Amino acid sequence: MEIPTSRRKALKACFLTGIGLALATVEGSLPQKIHPRHANASQNREEGLQLSFLFDQNRCTGCKLCARSCKQANNWEKGVEWRKVIQDPSTKGAKMPRDKTLLSISCNHCAKPACASVCPVKAYSKRKEDGIVVQDQGKCVGCKYCLYACPYQALSYGEETKTVSKCHFCYERQDQGEIPICVDKCPTGALQMGELDFLKRRVGTIQQVGNLPNPSIVGKPSIIIVPKRALPK
Repeated sequence: MEIPTSRRKALKACFLTGIGLALATVEGSLPQKIHPRHANASQNREEGLQLSFLFDQNRCTGCKLCARSCKQANNWEKGVEWRKVIQDPSTKGAKMPRDKTLLSISCNHCAKPACASVCPVKAYSKRKEDGIVVQDQGKCVGCKYCLYACPYQALSYGEETKTVSKCHFCYERQDQGEIPICVDKCPTGALQMGELDFLKRRVGTIQQVGNLPNPSIVGKPSIIIVPKRALPK
């Protein structure tokens, strides 16, 4: 399948605003949801900007609507997971959601994607206008090199199609002025998105929690994490 190159719409320039429910996490507060910039901003975007996910561990309840909505929208074949919600082993015994430390993870659309560097048929490419790592499944030969190379285990192999697939940041939805389905369906605002540099300035630069690999040596992922705060005893 050929990757479309249509002009980006307003929501491609999403960023966090002060609108929404305040939550004391790091410096300042986070909004409940993100909102698009003015349409002219996205039309004049400079190349080199990078879209990123933001995940707030304090808001995740473990409902898994992000993963379920992705599955439904993209019709995953059996055994395939483009997004999954994992729990920190240190909180495995927790019974209440507030006591669990969770992480919703998918492809992180890295600055230097390992999948693209090892693919022998050049099925992966990184879009200049937003940094999304896209895959042309029509080129995939099922060698699984990318699957083994990904430090986040974010790619899946389909036994029926004999090909690898992954999150594509819902670029087609965004072309139509919509946000990614996982972000749209998250009921608490735990999963959000925006431009990476803006998120770093607004929220911080944490990209590693729990057992995640060191981001500085695994391709520079496009994800920002607001880590779980210690609850008062």
